[in-house]
Amino acid sequence: MSDTTDEVTRLVERWSQGDEGALQRLVELAYDDLRQIAHHHLRNAQDDQTIGTTALVNELYMRLAGVAEASWGGRAQFFAFCSKAMRHILIDYARRQRALKRAAVSACTCR
Repeated sequence: MSDTTDEVTRLVERWSQGDEGALQRLVELAYDDLRQIAHHHLRNAQDDQTIGTTALVNELYMRLAGVAEASWGGRAQFFAFCSKAMRHILIDYARRQRALKRAAVSACTCR
């Protein structure tokens, strides 16, 4: 295991024990991996996605910051959770975009 992998594992453990400062360091250290996961999800998403890789990772960070208690089994579980959270972010984003489109169409046809 590399030093970075070990450090990510330690930070995941510290964060799950309540160390809030560990999250920021964890995201900084895992940022490239998180961008790769985000890029993968965006590549497989619908063509009309207007959210970018960086925005997706930033949105993930906001969701992670809102997690009150987490019991991570380690690095792999953390990245699996992040991947699933990104998928949910994209789903929520697509729903909001479609709702905005429906609202715009309704406004145009009601006149």
